[in-house]
Amino acid sequence: MEKALAAIAVRATEKENSTVEMKGLKTVVVAEDNLQLGCMRSCLNHLNADISTPWLAGTTGHAFIISITGGFCPSTPWNSLATYYRSGKMTELCRNAGFVLEHHWAESDDPDVAAKRKAAFAKCREAMQQGIPAFAYRSWHYQMLARCDEKGFYTVKGSGPIDPGKKDSFEVCIVRPCKPASDKAALKAAIEFALAYAAADEKKPGSINAHGSNAYDLWISYIEKGNPGAMWRAAPAWYGCRALAVQFFDEAQRRIPDKDPAPLLKNARAAYAEVAGHLKPIAERFTPATGRKHKEWLKDAALRKSVVENLRAARAADEKALKLLAQIVDKL
Repeated sequence: MEKALAAIAVRATEKENSTVEMKGLKTVVVAEDNLQLGCMRSCLNHLNADISTPWLAGTTGHAFIISITGGFCPSTPWNSLATYYRSGKMTELCRNAGFVLEHHWAESDDPDVAAKRKAAFAKCREAMQQGIPAFAYRSWHYQMLARCDEKGFYTVKGSGPIDPGKKDSFEVCIVRPCKPASDKAALKAAIEFALAYAAADEKKPGSINAHGSNAYDLWISYIEKGNPGAMWRAAPAWYGCRALAVQFFDEAQRRIPDKDPAPLLKNARAAYAEVAGHLKPIAERFTPATGRKHKEWLKDAALRKSVVENLRAARAADEKALKLLAQIVDKL
């Protein structure tokens, strides 16, 4: 991975000393509403990085989390990990996977937001000039940055310009290759993060981000009370995470064939397959195309009952998986 920079062609070009364009940059959708992970995948593809999507999702912890917010919307990975991006924990996990996530951010009430924003986008321009990809938060989405000029930055989708000189909140991530941790070290760090995340609800003024079993309980309470909120976003998102967890443990068994953790890795794979199996029918029923029709499905008592039953079963399987993760850490 550390040789990736030398291996890639310089795909950033300047025009008239003012425009930088990332050639060949493409956006990858990994899973519904798992926006940062999709951007990371897109960056790593651009760098020709040798890392699978399941290994990326697992080593960065995305495959194992679940969080439901007070009010329900939005309850997806892109907002559930914000604290961990800002604390530097996600950067630490990304290094284990084989890349540096250079994360820059500030809120609009930060007295230094203008200076921080300008400096962050200056670093972003410099990176793009070297063929190094970046992504930014814009219009409720994390999007890949395709080019920049004297007016600002533009996304692959053509949105922009994002004005570096604007005095407003921002979030920018630059992705650079580095040497990955050993497979065992990466697995251990990811599992420790997953266990800590599941046990740590985030309390906010007038609200809460419930994690782990508490997230399932909050989700179930919304369905039982007839308050579906953004079901069409949460269901596909969390199913996508658990589907990636299954694939991650398939790969972990190949990477770490040691006698001690092998049975536990196999059992963890089975537990997450069980979780995914209970979340899948909910995700298939509540898609972005159909899930918005809340009034229709709220009248269907049988459907609500089946959703609750599947969520309770998924909760039990997820708890079983977390117990297995704790045992795996002891073996590593």
